[in-house]
Parts: sequence; structure tokens; C-alpha cells
Amino acid sequence: MAFINAIVNSPEDLEHRALLRNEFMDLGIHNVLPELRKMASPELDTQLNIFEEEAEADNTVINETLNVDYLELTDPDELFNSIKETIQDPETFGWFLRVLQNILLIPTDAHRRYVFYCFFLKE
Repeated sequence: MAFINAIVNSPEDLEHRALLRNEFMDLGIHNVLPELRKMASPELDTQLNIFEEEAEADNTVINETLNVDYLELTDPDELFNSIKETIQDPETFGWFLRVLQNILLIPTDAHRRYVFYCFFLKE
């Protein structure tokens, strides 16, 4: 956990930290965290607390930046509405609409859809 915290919390840039943290979440760390808590290790608990506290602090800054009291980052509807509200100019709205149209064209069968989403998340 100390290594993960060192990786995730080292960038000064909020967006970079959030992207790194999301990469670990995509790898399934959120499924492992409850099990790690059960190990009753003070050193591990410290690192888990750091991971969770830093994530909460970054989420607070993101919420302040977006001018919302709280944004549930796991709720697709809330995320969509928040993004939509931040679009001010017609050019950006056009690109946002194009992204949505392309998402709509993703294949509907489970395997191909999964492959497409994985492809989108790779940089």
C-alpha cells in the first residue's frame, strides 16, 4: 500500500493523481481494500487511511472546482449531469455530443463492448 500511495500521491497535479487512482481502481483495488482492513496491521491501516484520506481530499477539490456540494463519482447520471452543466461554449458542446454519439455506437454484445471500453481507457 505504501508503494501505491507513493505512486498515486506523488504528482502535484490533481488530474494526474485522480487518473492514477482511477487506474488502481480499474485494476480492482477497491475490491481488495476491505480484505486488507481485516488484516489488523497498524502499518497497513496507516497506509489504507492515507489512500482513503487523499482520495477524499482530491474529491473535495474536484467538487469545489465543479462548484457542487458533493459529486458521487460512482453514479453515471450524476457524472453526466455534472459534465453537461460545465459545458459553456457551443464548440465544446459539439465535441461532447460527438463523444456521446460514439459511445452509443459501441457494440452491444458483452465481449465486444468490454473490449471497446478497455480500449477507450488506455492512453
